[in-house]
Parts: sequence; C-alpha cells; structure tokens
Amino acid sequence: MTNTVERLSGTQNLANHRIEELVFPAGFVFGLSSSCNQTEGAVTQGGKGVSIWDTFTQKPGAIVDGSTQERAIDHYNRFDSDFDMLAAIGPDTYRPSIAWSRVDPLGDGVWNEEALTYYSDVIDKLIAIGVDPWVTLYHWDMPQALQDRGGWESRETVQRFTDYALKVQDRLGDRVKRWTTFEEPSCVALFGYGSGKHAPGITSPTSALRAAHHVLLAHGNATKAMKAARPDNEVGIALVLTPIDAASTSSKDLDAARRADLVINRFFIEPILTGGYADDAVALIQRYTDASHIQPGDAELIATPIDFLGVNYYFREYAKWDPSHWNAVTPNIGCEDVVMVKSGAPQTLSGWEIDHHGLYDALMRVHHLYPAIPIYITEAGASFDYEVAPDGAVHDINRVEYLANQFAMAQHAVRSGVNLRGFCVWTFMDNWEWAAGWTQRFGLVHVDRDSLERRYKDSAYWFGNLIRHNTPAERQKPEMVPTATQAVP
Repeated sequence: MTNTVERLSGTQNLANHRIEELVFPAGFVFGLSSSCNQTEGAVTQGGKGVSIWDTFTQKPGAIVDGSTQERAIDHYNRFDSDFDMLAAIGPDTYRPSIAWSRVDPLGDGVWNEEALTYYSDVIDKLIAIGVDPWVTLYHWDMPQALQDRGGWESRETVQRFTDYALKVQDRLGDRVKRWTTFEEPSCVALFGYGSGKHAPGITSPTSALRAAHHVLLAHGNATKAMKAARPDNEVGIALVLTPIDAASTSSKDLDAARRADLVINRFFIEPILTGGYADDAVALIQRYTDASHIQPGDAELIATPIDFLGVNYYFREYAKWDPSHWNAVTPNIGCEDVVMVKSGAPQTLSGWEIDHHGLYDALMRVHHLYPAIPIYITEAGASFDYEVAPDGAVHDINRVEYLANQFAMAQHAVRSGVNLRGFCVWTFMDNWEWAAGWTQRFGLVHVDRDSLERRYKDSAYWFGNLIRHNTPAERQKPEMVPTATQAVP
C-alpha cells in the first residue's frame, strides 16, 4: 500500500513543470469546477430562500471551525471581476452550480425571477470571456422548506427537482449546452442522511437508502424531461468514484472491501448504467428498509440514457474488518464493522492520502464495464495551505505537483483507450468547504478569509500554461501576465 509521488526540486520552474509531457487529443476539455453554496454567500440577498445548509450551520459542532457560508467568498456580488480572473487562466469550460433555494425559495415552483436573471447574467459573462458554461443543478443545497416536507426521503421531491431543472433549462438552455443533474449523489444520501456529517444531518441507514433511491430517480426523471425539452443539450451526472482495496488478503478484509465498494460506488453507478440494482444492493435495501419506496418502472427511469458520465476522484480507501470498532452511525451502510485504514502515503491538508494511480484505476474500471459512455473528470484536486509571500506570490508547490501527476494519469488513461473527453480541476478559488468550514484550501486562486482579496497561486499559472500547451495556434489564448503581487479586492 505504497504510493510514489514525484517531488519537485526547489530549482524547477513551477509554471512549466512537466507541461511538455502532457499532450491531450484535439478537443480535450480543460475546465474548473465550483459550487454555489461554497462561493456565493449572499444567503439573504436576491430573494434567496433558506437552504438545508443555512440551517445545518446553526447546529452546534456541525462545522469544525464554527463558520458559516453566509458570506463565503462573496462570489454572488463579485462574479464579474472573478470571471475576469478566470478568463486570464483560460479554461475551455467552467462548472458552476445553481442554488435551488435561490431559484425556488420554498421548493414549491414559485420561481424567483431575480435569481433566474442573476444566473442568466452569470452565463452571459462566461460566454463573453470565451468560457463554455457547464451547469450543475444540484450540489447539495435543497430548500429547507422542501426538506421540512420530507426532503430526499420523499418521492414528491423527485417531481419538485424535475420542475426546477426544467425551469432553469428553459431560461438558460439556449446558451448552456451541457448539464450535470447531481454532484456526488452518494454524498447527498450517505453523509446527509446516514452519518449526518452533512446537511440535513440525519443519522439513519433507512433514511439514507431511501434518499439514495429518490436522488437516482430524480436524476433519471429530470434527464428524460430535459432531453425531451432540448434534445441538443447534453445531460449527465457526476459520481465520486473511490477505489476500495482490502487492507490485507484475509477473507474478512476482502469481504469488507466488497461491501464498502457496493455502498460507496456500485450502488450509484450500476442503476444508472445497467438498469437496476445488483442482487447484493437489493439485499442491502431489504436489510434496512421495507423497499416500499421502490416502485415498478423506477429502474428503467433511473437508467434513462445519459450523454456523459462525470467522474470525481480524490483518494483510495483501504477497508479492514474490525468488529471491535462497530459504528452504527456510518455513511457506509452495511459496513458498521469496517474501518478505513491508512497506507502510509503522503497526505493532503484534508488528511486524504495521495494516490494518483487511483484516478487511473477509477477511469479504467468505468472503461472496462461501460466502454461506450463518454467520460469527463468533473472534479479532482487537493487541499494545501500556503501563506502569501512578502512579494504577494503564493507558491503552492504541492498543488502544482499534485495536478501534474493527476493529468499524467488522465493522459495514461486516454492512451489506454479510455473515452476521456476532459478534466475539470477542483477548484477555481479557495472557498468555504462544507463541514470543514474555512480549514481547507482547494483553489488555484488564494482568497484572504478576512479581506476576501484574490491572488493567483502558482498552480493557476501552471494550469493556464497547460491549457495553452494543448491549444491549437488558431485558438491560442493570450498568455497569463503574472499579477501575484496585485491583489484583486
């Protein structure tokens, strides 16, 4: 369980590190991803309703540093200048999400026109700077009023989400051609309703499995409706795929890894791409629920054809059977006697072990099982913290190194035959990181947590150079002019 990570020497040029090696096919998409709840702030502006995260942050101990996303990085009020910074980096695409509670404050289909106009302006700005908008409809921020009516445990929410998706598509679908229905549905269900570590903070395996099914159903229902409304729009979903290895060759550890893989990965990808739950997934559902939430026709609807699969990757897990650490409140339903152990590999600030080959393994798994589906890496990145240097620069050497290795694995996957169409880095700017609050920094742009000043990190220049290295001369973007000493207020 070891992992070799290439280390940069202090004499290497960060801005050009390994870029000459990283060549991708024509048309390969380079992008950045973000989420509204982590960036927008403005939780009481523009007619926005209360979201489950607005409520969850008020729960004592829910957020490790006691912070909230009330202000976040104030992207709601600064998107124009923020996107000018984005333009200098030069990505092909940018993946923002829409705040459901901003567009549909009570989750009842009474639309907030101010919010729809705001998001239309956001899309127009992206197009004006030459960046293709790729919109995520749900990145974990349900209207609280809808949660009060059952949230994802209620089948009613499936139609409410579809109505919301169609309304947003109706307003933006003439300019937005690629949509993600859900970002990491496993996190929505397993952390929101299983372990309670995310909003709405429910701790019930029954609730988690019901929520998981309704999220998958909402994805399928919305995909079908959106494709019918605008056949020229591409619709897909972004799943976080985590390779699960056994901590040893013992039969108990091998079984622990199998069970963890089922709930973390297979429970979500298989119904979408194969048309039903596998036998062991059905057994899991029947163990914790009466299965009354599953109705005839659901499997076919969940498996509504998608135009692409988004793959999010952050780390590999090692599963060990250990009944002495029985945990009844776990996101990994059916794995109460399973613990995840460390391999000894280097870690990010988040405590996540760095395993670049895990990205390749996740992509190859999809390729072998579902070779026809186009794949995009919709999130990959790492949290590292660096101080602003006296000259105003932010030398995030570990992030440059991390991204270089991740893109090398993506290139390896392409050369191995994977139908990989693009790579979107998480994330554009440092932001409020859910239950971790302000303790993590994933951005290519440094954000001062008090003044909110923005500064490019070295990783932003590196990524910009990688994009330019893979851009044909006729579409070449202007070079980034180093402005690390010039903070954007």
